[in-house]
Amino acid sequence: DQNEDGAGGIDVEIIDVSTPSAPTRATSISILGNLADAVDTMINGTTLYVLLDVHPSSGDTDSIYSYDITTPTSPSQLDTITLSGSGNLATEGMYISGNRLYVGQYTAGLNIINIADPSNLTSAGEYDLGINGVHDVLIKGNYAILATTGSGTTDDITVLNISNEASISVATTLDLKYTVPIGLELSENTLYVGTSTGGVMTVDVTDPSAP
Repeated sequence: DQNEDGAGGIDVEIIDVSTPSAPTRATSISILGNLADAVDTMINGTTLYVLLDVHPSSGDTDSIYSYDITTPTSPSQLDTITLSGSGNLATEGMYISGNRLYVGQYTAGLNIINIADPSNLTSAGEYDLGINGVHDVLIKGNYAILATTGSGTTDDITVLNISNEASISVATTLDLKYTVPIGLELSENTLYVGTSTGGVMTVDVTDPSAP
């Protein structure tokens, strides 16, 4: 959970759910920022990653923060990295596969962060989708599956070939016919797509390059 503190910063709340019927607040992490939101979080082992969306008018850029949560009540910051090509709205699109953190940005595309050492985050690759924004991202093998939107009828599932991070390319797109893809979930070879007006759609991604 997150909230904005009185000083204009962002608090990431850590909740103890050891008793699910009676959750309690364990602690919070304050991230100072101007016109910013902590829009997504992911945990990998004992490391928490926070996606911070910063409005361009603030003069700052979207960032990833990493925290050691070995002791959840006493988290400590490990590192931070700014995301290249920050758009005007970052969305809730992060996915971890191996030692890579994949981040979808609304008007920037896909960023790949090397998280092999959470205390030394580095950029591993990026792909600019042009006018298209990214609402969510999943990884299947050598492919990144993105829920993307643009203008007019360009609301698609976009599949990127990420086998070579230095030369990412579009493998294919699937036109969703006037409905905007918002969220993605993957179960084996079936992709579940939550949409703005079409409910939940299913897509066969046995071969991600030909959904």
